[in-house]
Amino acid sequence: MKRRHRARRLALQGLCCLDVQGQDGEEPLFDFLQNSKEPAEVISLAREMINKTFSQKSEIDKIIKSQSEHWDICRIGLVERNILRLGIWEMLASNTPVKVIINEAILLAEEFASSESARFINGLLDAIAKKPIGKEIIMSTFTHVLNKVDSNERPDCNFFQFRTNEILSLIHISEPTRPLYISYA
Repeated sequence: MKRRHRARRLALQGLCCLDVQGQDGEEPLFDFLQNSKEPAEVISLAREMINKTFSQKSEIDKIIKSQSEHWDICRIGLVERNILRLGIWEMLASNTPVKVIINEAILLAEEFASSESARFINGLLDAIAKKPIGKEIIMSTFTHVLNKVDSNERPDCNFFQFRTNEILSLIHISEPTRPLYISYA
């Protein structure tokens, strides 16, 4: 099993723990990760996935809600909901090809949920990858990233530099499944 897949497995389990216990689950989660018998680099990658996905949970949930008609986020099962969150975070924040992200999400669903869940996740992530994300969701994500830039905490990615009044023009030329990080010019 590849390193990134093992990290995704740990991240999914960690996200489910935090989804149920909230911030109170951080200490048991830390213990779980340390006792997982995975190499340090896998644990580190899983911790990064957990922290970044969980910190953007509300923005990611808006994306899920915008694409899942007749499904409130609370009605989606715990495991499925967190597989979706992890997959969407990766679509927004990594250079991993969308097909790989969706395939990994399907594998996680088959391992931790059911084949029906795998089809649901495949359909929803595929729809999210194909449709542009709503402007209000993008703006909320931009605000989150701008706050990080303002606090001198640079996300681990390349930054496009532009002035804030050029945001909308950049949205139209960017791939909706690739991250668009901004900083002040």
